Amino acid sequence: MGKHASAQVTISLDARNTLFNDVCQRPHIEACGILLGHIDSCGNWNIEQAYPLRNIFNSAVYFEFAPEDLLAVELDHPGQIVGVYHSHPTGFAVASSTDHENMRRVNVEQQIPWVWL
Repeated sequence: MGKHASAQVTISLDARNTLFNDVCQRPHIEACGILLGHIDSCGNWNIEQAYPLRNIFNSAVYFEFAPEDLLAVELDHPGQIVGVYHSHPTGFAVASSTDHENMRRVNVEQQIPWVWL
């Protein structure tokens, strides 16, 4: 996680419940959404809210947000997006080769830390 190798991730009970409910309500596709919160001065990630978004591909093996949905969250919660989440309904709860490739591609332009939970 960058400069703060010992940083921690905390997820509020509300965010955990939202994540669980989202995955349960969309068991046949990759459920996905945005994580809202803040990163403190010690580099700890505090996730306060999970915000489900639609998977425009309705796919069990791939997800993508609609750009307008992502923009709406950013406009409603400026500066609060600290991450994204998605499920793997047909695979293991580990980062897929697609996940790794997408993060490598994204990090060419931005240095975004990533954590697999």
